Amino acid sequence: QIAAVFALCVALTPVSASAIAPTDAFGVWVTPDGDGHVEIAPCGPSACGTIIWGDRSSGPSTDVKNPDAALRSRPLIGLRILEGYRASAAGWISGRVYDPKTGNTYRSELLPQESGALRVKGCLGPICRTETWRRVR
Repeated sequence: QIAAVFALCVALTPVSASAIAPTDAFGVWVTPDGDGHVEIAPCGPSACGTIIWGDRSSGPSTDVKNPDAALRSRPLIGLRILEGYRASAAGWISGRVYDPKTGNTYRSELLPQESGALRVKGCLGPICRTETWRRVR
């Protein structure tokens, strides 16, 4: 009976995060508000992400919130907003995400989910926020 209970427990145990490869973060993702697409790809041993599409009706087309005034006229399309990540069993960690809506940069993790979604976590000090991005392709 103990073997049967053990087998049942193993069968009912969810697949661990290690079953999801860090490369599952690679692809094109739509942000939660639907107004931007970000392509995540390898950048040497790291992962990085670039805005490849944006809904121009939802806001400015340049980086107007950048704290560096010299960068405020650069276009958002083509802007690298994710960089410096290193692979881990759960996804990509120790990176940085730049939010052009606020001009802030946050410590970040990219965590692929079994559902096919991507959790993007950004932290400023002890305060963290997580968004769920959906795969476009």
